[in-house]
Amino acid sequence: MSSFRRAIELGAPWIELDVRSVEGTAVVYHDAKLHRLTECKRAISSLSIASLSSLTLPNGEKIPLLREVLSTFRGKVSLQIELKGAGATEASAGEIFIALQSGWKPSELLVSSFDYEELALFKTLHPSIPVGLLIYGYPLNCIKTAKKFGATSVHINLDAVSEDRVNKLRENGFKVYVYTINDLSDISYLYSLGVYGIFTDYPDRVLTFTKIQS
Repeated sequence: MSSFRRAIELGAPWIELDVRSVEGTAVVYHDAKLHRLTECKRAISSLSIASLSSLTLPNGEKIPLLREVLSTFRGKVSLQIELKGAGATEASAGEIFIALQSGWKPSELLVSSFDYEELALFKTLHPSIPVGLLIYGYPLNCIKTAKKFGATSVHINLDAVSEDRVNKLRENGFKVYVYTINDLSDISYLYSLGVYGIFTDYPDRVLTFTKIQS
């Protein structure tokens, strides 16, 4: 949560987070296992919500729930949610429904996943919210797949980026996002290609660069 707050202070228009299901509750956590950031060695999906709430992260914070993020940052930033693991769609959909009733706009949310069946399920539950196709590499059927699952954007890794691919995706109506970019030379390169957005661990670098260019 402190990282999200810092990104907003720096002026980031969006923040990105990963959601996993724990007992059907949407929990904000990237890794499948907990050992990197807590003393627990187990998979996050194997815990109860009560057990999870007893864990402490290195900065003293607790692992947040999606509902906490949605409640805390409503009206302050837009939110990109990546669905990870079994049950993440169902766990997130209910919280997002409540968020929409409490003031969030569909345009302030973007949901992505490497699991395209999860994206399809989410799209049936929330047709008004845009979804993004996460890919690694660049499969030949990328554009066909993005259209099949109703994506409005395609999210690719830097090594898969080329001017031709970016142009073709844009010509087919897709916004192009690239992850995870921290080097200034890479930021400059992607800016020159006209990608729609960049995922980064250092929003100040991207924001400073774009201000200079504008």
